[in-house]
Amino acid sequence: MHSVIVVSQLSVSSSSRKMSCDKLVNLSIFDLEELESVLRRYGDRFEIWYRTVQNYLNWLRVDPDIVDLQIISLNGNWRNDGTFVIIDCSYIYLHNFKENNDSLERILHLLSWKRSYFICMFPERLKQPILNTFRELQIEIALFTDDVIYYLPANAAECLELDIPEGYRLGSLERKHVKQINAEWEFSSGTESERFIDRLIMSECNVTIGLFNESNHQLVGWCLQSPSGELSLLSVDRQHRRKGFGSLLVTAFAKQIAAAGLGSYACVLLSNHPSRKVFSSLGFYEKENVHWILSKPKQNMSH
Repeated sequence: MHSVIVVSQLSVSSSSRKMSCDKLVNLSIFDLEELESVLRRYGDRFEIWYRTVQNYLNWLRVDPDIVDLQIISLNGNWRNDGTFVIIDCSYIYLHNFKENNDSLERILHLLSWKRSYFICMFPERLKQPILNTFRELQIEIALFTDDVIYYLPANAAECLELDIPEGYRLGSLERKHVKQINAEWEFSSGTESERFIDRLIMSECNVTIGLFNESNHQLVGWCLQSPSGELSLLSVDRQHRRKGFGSLLVTAFAKQIAAAGLGSYACVLLSNHPSRKVFSSLGFYEKENVHWILSKPKQNMSH
């Protein structure tokens, strides 16, 4: 059964009477299973969104009561308008596979913006609707990024050579590594991003790769699989850079993902030329441009 999130009537000027009657409705696990099936039929076109839904569905099967997670639609109409939104802690994933921006904009009007949110990896076609809504709601932007998705098919990943230097080993990350990873993450938000990283590491559904010095067991490099399925938080300890460890971690990740029959992808800042060079050298190709937005908390809101 759907659950309804109660919201107050909008204080902003509503463009239609129906907007004031809108409600945000949680998707059940059965809705997610149906949604996963629908997105699968679109194939490569919506692979990122399919992998995102698949990830959260896997998580919810293990723990149906994940804290700070909401997966919502407008009035429960995701089948008709193709729009759903995932809110995970301070991270928002906007999905609209029927290209109907009206429902998406109305959802954004209903959300509380009293805190800061990262709207993650949304496609170019959603840029203007999101910016327009922020302008209407007078939400200030702390950060806006231009990124590109790099993609490598599974069959190409299987052909990559994995050459681990003597004195090092690859292994999975553990909870004790959370603080080190969070400290090096450029988008760290303190304890909240620590909780986010901890969940990625402790989930049995998500790939984590660590590169360790065998002599002292020190973690010298890492990458994780984000809730959207992409390679994320790729980093190498400053003292161990320029040794090809970044390429090694990407290769290990891609081969492990390929073992499940899946392609690998990563979201890279257009301005991050060293990372783009790494992915290109391994055979990844540019798939599409996307963006991230970090909102500033909005004060004196009525909802």
